[in-house]
Amino acid sequence: MPRFDQFLASALSLTNENTAALINTKFDFTLFRVEAPAEFAPVGPALSARRRLEAETGSVHRTARRLAALFEYITPSKPHLVSAYGRRVSSIISHRSINPRGSNQDGPFEPFVGADGTAMWAAATSGTGAIGMYLLACMLARAWDSSQAVSIWVELVKTRANEIRSGFENGEHTPTATLMSTLQDISREDLALWDASARSWLRSADQAKQWHVKQLELVTKDLNIAFSQGPTTYAKVIAAWTQAMAGMEDLLKGFPQQISDASILLAFSAWHLFPDLILLADGVLKIPFRDDLFPENGVGTIGLLPADKSSRGIQWSLTLSHLRYYGGAVEVSSLASQPRVSFGRVRLAALGCLFFKWRLNHRDFIVAAKFLSGLWEALLENGDRPLHQPVTEQFRWLYTFIQASNELLLAQSENIPLYEDYLRVIGFGYRRGREFLGPAEESINQFFGLNNGHVLEALKAAEDPECGVNFLRSVAQASGLEPGNAIILCGHWEEFESSGKNPTLYEYATARPHQVLANVVGKGTQEPVNFSARWFEPQKTGAGARTLQRRKHAISMKGELVITDTSVSKDDGSNRLLWDKPPKLFAHWKCSASNTTLHTISDQVNAQSLGCDCLTGKSDERTSFTRGLGSYHCGLFLAQKINLHTDVRIDPLSALDALRSSAHRGTLWSYMSSLAHKSWRQSTAYGSEVGVSLVSKSSKFSSAMCRALHNLAIADIVFEPVTNPTIHLKCLSSALHEVSWAPEIIPRESSMIPENNNGDIVPKQFRGLSIQSRMHTPICSLPTRQQALSCIIFFDSGSIDIDPEELTGVLAVSAGNSLYAPSFILSDPAKIVPEHEFRHIIGNIGRRGISLLVTHQDPQIRPLGDDYRVVNHAPYDSKREDNFTGTSLHLSFTEYAQPLASQFVSNIIDQEVYFVGSVLSVRDRGKWVADLNILAVDFKAITKFNRRANCTCGGQLETSSNTDITSVDSWEELLDSPSSTAIVRAHGNWPARLAAIAVLFQRGQGHCVGIFGEESFCLNCMQRENEKYLGRAGFQEYESNLPQFCID
Repeated sequence: MPRFDQFLASALSLTNENTAALINTKFDFTLFRVEAPAEFAPVGPALSARRRLEAETGSVHRTARRLAALFEYITPSKPHLVSAYGRRVSSIISHRSINPRGSNQDGPFEPFVGADGTAMWAAATSGTGAIGMYLLACMLARAWDSSQAVSIWVELVKTRANEIRSGFENGEHTPTATLMSTLQDISREDLALWDASARSWLRSADQAKQWHVKQLELVTKDLNIAFSQGPTTYAKVIAAWTQAMAGMEDLLKGFPQQISDASILLAFSAWHLFPDLILLADGVLKIPFRDDLFPENGVGTIGLLPADKSSRGIQWSLTLSHLRYYGGAVEVSSLASQPRVSFGRVRLAALGCLFFKWRLNHRDFIVAAKFLSGLWEALLENGDRPLHQPVTEQFRWLYTFIQASNELLLAQSENIPLYEDYLRVIGFGYRRGREFLGPAEESINQFFGLNNGHVLEALKAAEDPECGVNFLRSVAQASGLEPGNAIILCGHWEEFESSGKNPTLYEYATARPHQVLANVVGKGTQEPVNFSARWFEPQKTGAGARTLQRRKHAISMKGELVITDTSVSKDDGSNRLLWDKPPKLFAHWKCSASNTTLHTISDQVNAQSLGCDCLTGKSDERTSFTRGLGSYHCGLFLAQKINLHTDVRIDPLSALDALRSSAHRGTLWSYMSSLAHKSWRQSTAYGSEVGVSLVSKSSKFSSAMCRALHNLAIADIVFEPVTNPTIHLKCLSSALHEVSWAPEIIPRESSMIPENNNGDIVPKQFRGLSIQSRMHTPICSLPTRQQALSCIIFFDSGSIDIDPEELTGVLAVSAGNSLYAPSFILSDPAKIVPEHEFRHIIGNIGRRGISLLVTHQDPQIRPLGDDYRVVNHAPYDSKREDNFTGTSLHLSFTEYAQPLASQFVSNIIDQEVYFVGSVLSVRDRGKWVADLNILAVDFKAITKFNRRANCTCGGQLETSSNTDITSVDSWEELLDSPSSTAIVRAHGNWPARLAAIAVLFQRGQGHCVGIFGEESFCLNCMQRENEKYLGRAGFQEYESNLPQFCID
């Protein structure tokens, strides 16, 4: 039998010069290209110039040719499939929303803008066999993550090469070209780039075919269909691929197909070809996809298969022997179908996570959404709303859920299919996001506890103490307490005292009103008259005088009796109150006013007028009360033990009506704020259960949930300005409170709300509230650039959490079909852009995985030339011109590529996150000027002249004859800078203005840079305006007081 090594030796010994040259190049199949099929013709011109060049002459083209040659004799010939696929991808890539063109607004990223059809076009220009290989690449990219897919490719290539050699040695007829294809070097890196391009295309095509992809997911999510079996991974993959191509070919020919293999279902999704389907389950259900590429009879039938409600969609199991550096083969299962979604749908999924925390039944989702929407309206209502803070900032953690609720309710009324999809997303979050907002075992009170009747009663109060008293009185009533069996204690502090100290004033209140029956003349009936009272106990002489005066007035206005000479001892150890000689009401005294006759019952009636001294008269006994609810700061104390009914549930929409009609807005704000405060800031400053805090105690969030809500709010802030990002819903499986990109939480102390002796500064609804209740939800400090970038990577990938410190030198990120870059490097430097704001650009740099583009910290600037004729430094003539029209920004890459250490997975060959060395440069008419480090620019240090100075000189723009201001009209004139004030004339040219500032900072001149905005200005008046603040000290008469470099 012939041996392959003998064949190779024979081939190498050939003397024919042309044959020897062919052998020495190992028969490089990439030396030529073929014409793409007509159906693919629109793809090439639609690609960016960079991608097209790579597809036709670069490494991806070589990979396509070599794979086509290696698998040539087992690639099925399916002309209908090739034609249909070409038409489909040509249609998709023609959409500008899917494949935008790069423009000047994209700055240095312009060549990288657009859908990544590199591997597709490489396949199309390498023959129909290469198109078949690309279809396989799409199937693998759809089913497996990148490291798994690349491992499968490595195994396919090695096994196919061995198969060819083995066949030759066993005497099979093997063409020379096929034998030589086994000598082609298809590296793991080549296969990774091949996979990355196909994977990026799937993201773009999914966006173009969103409806079809979702419909197919709904069909397949409960199916229990297996993939083709085989003895090896190679056999299984090749069988799945060829069967999918054969089945799709028949459907496109108009032959109906019985679908019993999962491979063709995977192919529908991976190739974005969607025939109508018939599902045989509990009947015959036809699912129309309305794909005009299929003839009317090209219908697939799925049936007689048991549905698996626990299934996560069709899954493929394989054994990978090339996944790890060391060790045996690894059993893996394919990814569950999980399309990427907008951030709006992330909000909906998060709403589902909240509903899980509430332990809501699915039928209550709409009621809950209506409640949240109405709650927000109640918080937004003017009237008593706090004036010092926007509601969206105060309750950013809540706003995310409000947006989702409003979207759901709008869809319910206007778009039923969209509404049903929203419900599915919410249900997905409910099931899959049980750890997203905190540990799954942690739950919180439904509707934030606002459907508790006691809470609603408490929120009617305008002052914090009354909030607590109302709550405890409501509990006492629901629990059936007798008036003499309970007392309410409430502590008071003088303004701005810490609640960690003992109160300066104690207030006691009847838990239930004392009732007196009176005979009413003319009616012949007895009617009850209710009386309540308060007793005050200053802790020392004069203590709490101001509070006492205010409280006495407020209580008297309520019609309650006020008594000030009270002394009650408190035993912290036993949680008891001991009252010597208490009022007779608390000493089992029998009321003597039960037969009093009244002519009428009016507001002027009091206990004394009825002959009752139960509230004012002292007994000779000693009464002991034990704490039943709350604390010595605000609590209900009982004379005898009784079970308290602290939760009285009412219908949530009825509760919402009560909130809208009777809740005090300031108290509602304080209640909602307090839900998160104690857990976010672990201290005793808000731990005292006074008023609002006592009422909200049972509904407060855990520390983990508070952090998760805070981080979700931060993510909402980060993604708000980002256009059309796509999010991997795998992020719901993460614990959001544990992510590393969370900014610091800044407690907002009540001392930040000043108040003078008359209470004139504090908004009116907060006047009289104790210091504790004027504390608000801590401020979610805005994220840094690094934190925002880490957040974006987390949601884009669905799981990767990078320490922001590792992203300090990262200019931008390329992942899938997305580029994310800070907005400030793509904006005019005169514009104030938050550092956490990012732009999303459709495109990528053509690398595998997630590429973190890092720039050099000490970039180079070209040296000065020796031609004196190129520097004029003409006097400034006040003309606003752009003399830097030839300036452009460019992005290139070095050979540096290093896996991110913190994300490195030991023993896994293909890593997911890489640092990629990048160079951002500025060129003038194609000639290199400098490399830039824009991240080193301190934009806050730049003087911005964004407003027009008041002109007092009649609008004369000419500079004074005795002031030296020089025009800078070229890069050479800027690099060889003048000694006087210079105005760099690049008006309206943001790339040139940005580059000029970056170069000045790199030269150590950033401290003396100013920039003009688009507004017109009077230069003379601007200098006079500056003189008011800077004076003329240190300036010569001819020197301008403007910054040394002004960028126009």
